[in-house]
Amino acid sequence: MRQLRFLGPRRRKECSREEKRGQREEPTAGPAAPLQLTLKGAGRDLAPSSDAFVSGAFLFRKANVTQQTLTKKPVHIAIGLSIINWLVPGLGYILAKDTARGVTLFVIINAVFAIGLLYGGYIMAPTTLQVRDPNFNLVGLLTWFVQAFHGAGWLGLQWLESVSAGNDDAYFNLNHLARRTYSDIGSLHLLIAGGVNYFASAHLYDLLTGQVEAQVEASAAEEAEGAS
Repeated sequence: MRQLRFLGPRRRKECSREEKRGQREEPTAGPAAPLQLTLKGAGRDLAPSSDAFVSGAFLFRKANVTQQTLTKKPVHIAIGLSIINWLVPGLGYILAKDTARGVTLFVIINAVFAIGLLYGGYIMAPTTLQVRDPNFNLVGLLTWFVQAFHGAGWLGLQWLESVSAGNDDAYFNLNHLARRTYSDIGSLHLLIAGGVNYFASAHLYDLLTGQVEAQVEASAAEEAEGAS
């Protein structure tokens, strides 16, 4: 700054501007330096372009999906693990090396199913599949179908009901369960457990076959094209 005294007024102003501009462009030390460098490289006005935002969002979403996806498996292995997960909720995820999610699903779904049993929930198989039959019940058929997606619980409860069919005082006798006060609420819990396990098993198949990552990449590509 002392050398500026020996220059003319106009030259002194130009040197001052150049010196201030150089100070602004130099990255400062500390955590703010990477942000300044990134903004400087995005344009003259130090503002990131829309392309930078789109590519950044795509990379973030891709990294997020990569953390949630599993190692891609052949179709027959994916089907086998999905069937195992249908039979025992969460076990398919555990065998696919997604232990945290598998244990979470195992605890939640089986807890809901157990609450349904405590309330006296039951599984009533449809008496007929003929639509024109007066005894045909569409709601009962759909309820029975969705409850079936808790494989082991559904099979075990059906077996207990069949074993207790000749004893009206048995706990798992169908007539005894149907007469309980909260049996409908219990059956609803069995329905919820089966429905959640259906979505969990279907999602496991999509993860193992790579369909989830492919869908996210396709949607991110469409967003990038729309923004360009």
